[in-house]
Amino acid sequence: MTWFFLLFLCLYSLYSGDWLHYREKLDFYEMYSFSGLEPVYDMILFQIEGRYILFRFIVWGIALLLLRTLFHRLAINSFRMLGFFVIWGILFFAYARVSLGLSLLFYGYSFWVKPTHKMRFIGYLWGTVCV
Repeated sequence: MTWFFLLFLCLYSLYSGDWLHYREKLDFYEMYSFSGLEPVYDMILFQIEGRYILFRFIVWGIALLLLRTLFHRLAINSFRMLGFFVIWGILFFAYARVSLGLSLLFYGYSFWVKPTHKMRFIGYLWGTVCV
């Protein structure tokens, strides 16, 4: 349930300045098929035909899913981590689309710290790909 609350805060982060910034980028994309964002975000916008909430759901939803998987992989106490995240991290996490990249980076690091048990090489390789 907490993860859905965090996702809601990311989807409707009206408390951060980037809500309007990304909305303007989406309007620009609808007019010119170019947003000025990184190419991966332009690809997402192209696939979803400019639906703003869906764009936020994909970008921040994947980032939250990666964080949840990271907590599970490393056996981090979810209650403490979520408490810290809700109090401090959500402001920065929901603010910037870079949160997807950072989540992927830390997820990749988790495979360097704790590779898969059966095939360590594949774990290290997957971690390198994610990083």
